[in-house]
Amino acid sequence: MRQGYRRNRMFARRSTIFDLEGRMDAEWPCIAIPSDCRSKIVLRRSNIRPAGFTLVELLVVVSIIALLLGILLPALSGAREVAKQTTCAAQIRQMGLALESFANERNNWYPMAGAHIVWDAIDPVTKRKSWMQQLADSQLQGHKDIFSDCPSYPEESDYHFFLGARAAYLDKGGFAPLFRNRLKFPVAYVLSGDLNRKFDVEDADKDDYTQSCVELDNHTTGPYWQPHHNDGLNILFADGHVAHHTRFDASAMTYRYRKMEAWE
Repeated sequence: MRQGYRRNRMFARRSTIFDLEGRMDAEWPCIAIPSDCRSKIVLRRSNIRPAGFTLVELLVVVSIIALLLGILLPALSGAREVAKQTTCAAQIRQMGLALESFANERNNWYPMAGAHIVWDAIDPVTKRKSWMQQLADSQLQGHKDIFSDCPSYPEESDYHFFLGARAAYLDKGGFAPLFRNRLKFPVAYVLSGDLNRKFDVEDADKDDYTQSCVELDNHTTGPYWQPHHNDGLNILFADGHVAHHTRFDASAMTYRYRKMEAWE
């Protein structure tokens, strides 16, 4: 009796057939899995599909990925450059605060620039250190890191910015500090910021006495490089604000004490 019951159970297990979705179907043509296998389920051969993608499917996926990369990569690159521009502008703004503190302590006189002056050197004409070192010694506890914090500066140098003293040079006919109270248009006077003129990398006294440091319109000729922040530069104005410019704006920029005029 018990042996017959076991044979019936074994026959029932071997005869039970499942389709691919797990439903029982006793009428499908099938092939039995050998009894010594762990699983006793019988599958229909004709419904088994090889795993993986076809060549056409792979080509479609690759094409879609390439299209998405072509769309996203320029946007990501632009976003990174905007972030660098913002970082640089923040550093220039901090430098502007230091310049204002310097002028507050010296009866409205900004640091005086000279000729080519490396760090720790004294200019033989002005008898002073570079304007950057004057500012660092007075306001920054001797640290010069703030002058090299433009992440897009195209040269290996510790000095990324310039001092706008063109008005003082024209007024005195030579090296002279800029006097803050004489500025009629502080909101438009170019006081400092990014530069795209090629200086000696060791020069810690970059200024615009006798050469324009910001060339936005004709940078393809002469000792200039392409403006390095989205085809523009961050400019610090004498009222303390920083603005990004891609061209010279005669209505918003000046290099003179009492009138709106370009660097020339």
